[in-house]
Amino acid sequence: MKIVYIPVEQSLNSPFTGRYRTYGIAAVDCSVNPHEVLDFIPDVSIDREFVSALADHCTREELEPIHLTQIIEDSI
Repeated sequence: MKIVYIPVEQSLNSPFTGRYRTYGIAAVDCSVNPHEVLDFIPDVSIDREFVSALADHCTREELEPIHLTQIIEDSI
């Protein structure tokens, strides 16, 4: 199984701040066709560079999707 972590841009709405752009991370199994989303953590950060770097790190380290939430919590 080849898992790739990708940043996902979202447009969300908050009653306190209004509409805002944020980024989540999806764990995608690229060994199947069509690709399968194994996990998705929304609204990780509004910092695109941070989320992209974290997704790249998870891919390089071959993180298991079950650990995605913990890695995100440890990183913010």
